Amino acid sequence: MSTLIYLGLGSNQDRDHHLGLALEFLAALLVDVQCSPVYSSAAAGCVGDDFFNVVLSGRTDLLLGQLSDVLKRFEARYARVLAPRIVLPVDIDILLYGDFVGTYAHGVLPRSDLIDRPYVMMPLAVLAPEAVHPVTGKTYKTTWLEFERDMPAEEKPVLVASDGLTLHKGAKTAGVDDFVMAQTLKSLRLRQGLTQRKLAEKARVTHSSISVIEKNQASPGVNTLDKILSALSTSLPEFFAEIERGGAEVNREKRVPEF
Repeated sequence: MSTLIYLGLGSNQDRDHHLGLALEFLAALLVDVQCSPVYSSAAAGCVGDDFFNVVLSGRTDLLLGQLSDVLKRFEARYARVLAPRIVLPVDIDILLYGDFVGTYAHGVLPRSDLIDRPYVMMPLAVLAPEAVHPVTGKTYKTTWLEFERDMPAEEKPVLVASDGLTLHKGAKTAGVDDFVMAQTLKSLRLRQGLTQRKLAEKARVTHSSISVIEKNQASPGVNTLDKILSALSTSLPEFFAEIERGGAEVNREKRVPEF
């Protein structure tokens, strides 16, 4: 059964572009994706250019640890600078994972940003005003309205775009990422000596699905991708690690005829 999650996204370098890439990635990873408006905020607790921030919700079949690993690998594609001025091309934080309350490998949930960071609180209050914080029992709208009463006007996040999901349409290299994903899937299949038809049978998907995915004519939904990777005995974190290692290099000696 899928789990409802909330993520906080931020960027302070080539902000439209990098947020667009992150949203494109998450739109493929999750289902039922919803996104807040985009807000601009000053860097909090550090020296750096202003950030663009959004909050996104969606559903996933990944376990919390798996989800965290996948997100960390995606963040690692984009070099960070922490001093003397902070530069974060892509920053993705898990804010909520279902009704989980407690610690995990990369922190504590619910994330404290939900009650003390305006750049998270304001977009969340717009995205899910009546949703309830699992610890305080207050709605996010109420939490934000109470918090902002004592805030100087100049410190409040500034609306930049009313629909965050429109950013991914301008992502300059999203097509390249799709191509790498397609070629990596093909590489994994060929290494195991499988034809497209045999893989489709193992994954219980149609042969045409495998064909159009490998030709980069369509992106697989998360459920289809999970079926294909299970048939290849590969987890989603392992798959993204394969992409990072350049796993799309096909071993020509193991080519299998296509049928």
